[in-house]
Amino acid sequence: MRYFHNLYALVTPSPRWQVAVGLDMGFQEQARDRRATHRWVNPQGVLRHVPSPQTAIAARVEYYDDPGGVIVSPTGSGFRAWGASVNLDHGIGQHALIRVEVRTLGARDPVFVQRSGCVDDGNVAFTVALALNFGP
Repeated sequence: MRYFHNLYALVTPSPRWQVAVGLDMGFQEQARDRRATHRWVNPQGVLRHVPSPQTAIAARVEYYDDPGGVIVSPTGSGFRAWGASVNLDHGIGQHALIRVEVRTLGARDPVFVQRSGCVDDGNVAFTVALALNFGP
């Protein structure tokens, strides 16, 4: 049996600032011994600033701990990683949004495959995304 909880709090101290803190956590019974469980946790925090109606800037930090390798197990010995990102969202008209983001991840073990084919304990990504809304 698997149990999962997503707990979070959103605070808006002013119309231009938002803070979110969250904790994802789960438990799973071990197959051989139903009294023993594996657990995983993912605390995270986000700070968001909205300088204009079309633009938002956010920073996020999170930690992922899955020592039993229930959800993520690239090495077979569990998974622990830190992550941080900064992004800029800009609305284009009423039905499109472009996001530019830089994200870094760091793990206790070398689990991130680099372009060269080498495996490292860290990763940095720069992404650009376009989101379209086809609704009214």
